[in-house]
Amino acid sequence: MQPLALKPVQGNREALISVLRNLFENSVKYTRGTRCRLDISFAETSDAVLIDVIDNGIGVQPTEIDSIFIEGYRSVAARRLSNRGIGVGLNYSRETMLFLGGDLLCRPHEGGAHFQMKLKKAR
Repeated sequence: MQPLALKPVQGNREALISVLRNLFENSVKYTRGTRCRLDISFAETSDAVLIDVIDNGIGVQPTEIDSIFIEGYRSVAARRLSNRGIGVGLNYSRETMLFLGGDLLCRPHEGGAHFQMKLKKAR
């Protein structure tokens, strides 16, 4: 297997690890009864590195994609499945990514959740 050679990105190591940890923990927390499966892929555009994190959990309804980044918001399915969580993790993660010059997006996906971290390339 060839090592992945992506361009350096703008950011803070600890902050990026914190965002990834939050996405991974949410994937585990919101997977019902089965084993949690995470698929992580990397891609590049002319100005960014993209990290896609896709899981097999309860997912995010299309009508809630924008709301899940609001501080204190928890999706209907998340509230049904678990009383753990107060709705700050995704807000914190998106704000962290924006502070670093990137973004955190939720993409429509059947059979789980799909989050995409967009990291600005270093100059």
